[in-house]
Amino acid sequence: MTVLYKGLLALALGAGSVATAQPRVQARLEAVPRSGWYRLALTTAFTAHCRPDLSDLRLRDDRGNTVAYLLDSAAAVSGYSYVRCPLLAMRTDSVHSFIELEVPPPGTGTLLVQFANTSARRTAHLSGSHDRRQWYSIAEHLELSPTAVSEAITQQSFTFPFSRYPYLRLQVRNNGMDPMEILEAGYSTGRAAPAPMEPLGALSLRRHDSAGHTRLHLRNGNGNLLERIRITVEGAPYFLRNSTLYAVRGGREVYVTNFLLSPGQTELLFATLNDTTLVLVIENGDNPPLRISGADAFQRSRSLRAWLEGGMQYTLQAGDPEARAPRYDLSAFRDTLPQAVATLAYGAPEPLGQVASPKAADQGIRWIWVAVVAGAAVLLLLTAGLLRDMKKKRDG
Repeated sequence: MTVLYKGLLALALGAGSVATAQPRVQARLEAVPRSGWYRLALTTAFTAHCRPDLSDLRLRDDRGNTVAYLLDSAAAVSGYSYVRCPLLAMRTDSVHSFIELEVPPPGTGTLLVQFANTSARRTAHLSGSHDRRQWYSIAEHLELSPTAVSEAITQQSFTFPFSRYPYLRLQVRNNGMDPMEILEAGYSTGRAAPAPMEPLGALSLRRHDSAGHTRLHLRNGNGNLLERIRITVEGAPYFLRNSTLYAVRGGREVYVTNFLLSPGQTELLFATLNDTTLVLVIENGDNPPLRISGADAFQRSRSLRAWLEGGMQYTLQAGDPEARAPRYDLSAFRDTLPQAVATLAYGAPEPLGQVASPKAADQGIRWIWVAVVAGAAVLLLLTAGLLRDMKKKRDG
């Protein structure tokens, strides 16, 4: 009976713990005015409860059913544009081909030349001028081997020391061969903008200087998702220090990334993490320690898109340590789904108890009844056993 009792007791205790792996927080969405595509911007207050890979993020309707969504992360934005240079003159013969271009200020260090479709190879010489009368050499022996970009066009790009000459001349050596037909020329300008980041505020900082090293203990108390840390260095105008970032996990320092700390590079970029304690080790060598006054944290802007039904109540949930990343069909239609959609707001994250939804509540109630029945069975068996023992003693 002892073995049976232990088994029933384990069942009774286990029944109450089956449904404990539930999301820890939820936020209620505002009313959906009509059916359609909507975007939910993920706030830093909510993502602080998420895993770094957001695999525990769930969107549910008022029946407890999961709703498919498409996760969008802010990406770097290209700020490049193509500037076409006016062709001022073009001359060609079997010895040389010349084109003269006008370049708007402030100048360029690249040139993209388009040709009629060809596989010919040549060498070229690039010159610059202020008045189109006196020319000055910029680059010699440029290899010209254009590649096809369409059935009718090939192109070649050149890189050379930045030139502020308002006029450029490209001289192509034909070496007695027929010339290549030049169609146009231009250059790219601008630069790529980094992915937008949301500020998370300053990390608390504790430092320890030792021989040749500085150790900064950074505290991410809220467990926010971190992807960038900006270090503020005061005093020294010139410095160049190897630095390594670690995350403290299970009492051990786990390598995250390293970088070269300098006046022009005081920001660390790394894969998303949410560790509460980080350690930045700066190698000082024979130099005095840097005066570091702060460390500010950032995370990438994220949102999700989903089809929501008008009049339905939805909740956003996160924090389940056992959840696996969902696989939705929507990922195959990322390029065709609308980007410009209405945005829905949601409330602050609230603690979520054992019951995450009506469906989960029904399951929990069923397990409670199982526990009650199992407990009653245990009591009946104990009572029966005691009665048998008492009868044996009385008869004996």
